[in-house]
Order: sequence, then C-alpha cells, then structure tokens
Amino acid sequence: MKIARLPRLLCLVAAAAFAAQPAPGSLTWGGHTWTHGPSAYGNASAFHVADDTLVAAETATGEGGILWLVGEHPAFTLTVKVRAEQPADGGIYVCADARERGYQVRVDHWQSHGNIGGIYCDGVPGGIIAGTGCFAEPWRPDAWNDLKITVSRLPIPAGEAAASATRIEVWVNGTQVTIFDTPSTPGARVGLQLHSNIQHDHHTPGKKIFFKDFSLVKTD
Repeated sequence: MKIARLPRLLCLVAAAAFAAQPAPGSLTWGGHTWTHGPSAYGNASAFHVADDTLVAAETATGEGGILWLVGEHPAFTLTVKVRAEQPADGGIYVCADARERGYQVRVDHWQSHGNIGGIYCDGVPGGIIAGTGCFAEPWRPDAWNDLKITVSRLPIPAGEAAASATRIEVWVNGTQVTIFDTPSTPGARVGLQLHSNIQHDHHTPGKKIFFKDFSLVKTD
C-alpha cells in the first residue's frame, strides 16, 4: 500500500515545488521577487542568479534590461555589494514609476567619464546631477564594493503646505558621495539596471554587473 501511494506523493511534492516557483518573467533573489519585461534597455533575459549572486548580463547582441523589485518602496535603506566589469553601464533605480521614470543611482564604470553613486534623472527633469558620485576613490575597480542608498522624506517646515520632498543619499564603501533633494518623485519602484549596448558604443556586448548581499529595509 505504501509503495502504491508513493507516485501520488511524489506528484504532490512536485506540484508544491512548481507552485513555489516565481511566475514567468520573474526571479527570486535576496529574499525578494523581481520582475522583468520589455524596457528601453532590453528585457533582461540574460539576467540570472548564480551562487546567490545576481548577474546582470548583456545578451550576445548587447541587450540589457531592468529587474524591478515587487512592491512600492517610498522610503528605505538599501545595501548591496556591487562589482562591475569595465566598461559597463548600469545603476539602481529609486522613486521610479511604471513608465521607468525616476532617479538612477549610477554604476557607470567606463573610461574616464563614468560615475559611481551619482544621480541620473531618467525621464524626469534634471539630466545627470553634477557634483554627486565618484569614479576613482572610494570605488575599487574589479572588486566588490559596498553600496548604501537611503531614500527618506524630508521634514516639512512649520507653516508650509504638505509636500512630497525626498532626499536620496548614497555611500560607496562607507564614504558618502551623494546628497540629492527633490521636491517630488514620480513613483516608489526600485530596480536594478544594465544599460543596453545597442544604444551606446562605449562598451562591447557581453558585459556584466554583479550584485550580492542585497538588503532593503523600509523606513516609512
């Protein structure tokens, strides 16, 4: 009797395991579910997890993409270790909306024009914010680097109308490189991006940015 019931038991176990898998177009990493799909940078089809490390990889034809963390995250502290091949161009989106408009904390590591931890206003006014981020120290090329990002609501001065002012701060290996205040934000999405080589010619296809030890703690 026990032997006869074994195939059914195996089927139930297999069904449970299948049900626990992420939905198509998503992956699980760092204790969170991430989704991807068509974007201006590609569909992230080459992004994958290897030994607890998220590998943001270009396809053979140079497509990148964005992985979006499921849920809304208006205020938080994010820490992650990052290693970027050179040359490679990517970043971490914060305060973004469903149309990919938001602020990118840059992990742009190519030639002398790169920038680590600076702010790029993607789809919102501002362009590349001058005076933020770094390229040389404290960033360590070809090594793991500690990146910390905080997004917090600014206090509203007494007597003033309520507003949605937000501060974005970035630390690289313990050194603060960015303080950026914005009067409003388009959304509350967080994403990990690798730029598409289709759109730029400053690096060759196949480059990667690696992320590990991801943590996001909401503060609001």
